[in-house]
Amino acid sequence: MQAVTITQITPPELSELIRKTVNEVLGNLSTIPKKDVSDNILDIDEAAELLGIARQTLYFNDAPRHKRGRRLYFFESELRQWLKEGKKKTSSDYAAEANQFLTKK
Repeated sequence: MQAVTITQITPPELSELIRKTVNEVLGNLSTIPKKDVSDNILDIDEAAELLGIARQTLYFNDAPRHKRGRRLYFFESELRQWLKEGKKKTSSDYAAEANQFLTKK
């Protein structure tokens, strides 16, 4: 950035200078890559808290996990997908499937 010496400046000129500078800074912020929150790496305590289960329960279920050395790691996105896939159907879900099947026949 080059040095600027200001001796006299009118309020409208100052306002315009500030506006241009703020727009330039905001424009630069939009080019910074945003972190994908769903790919957070969790340890076993954080994963258990996310799932709302005890830490010991997490050891004995089939949740997606990664192991390095003696430590377990979990990706938040994988845990959320695993939860979605394990959804139990309700009686209304079964009724809707039956109706859909019968309308096709």
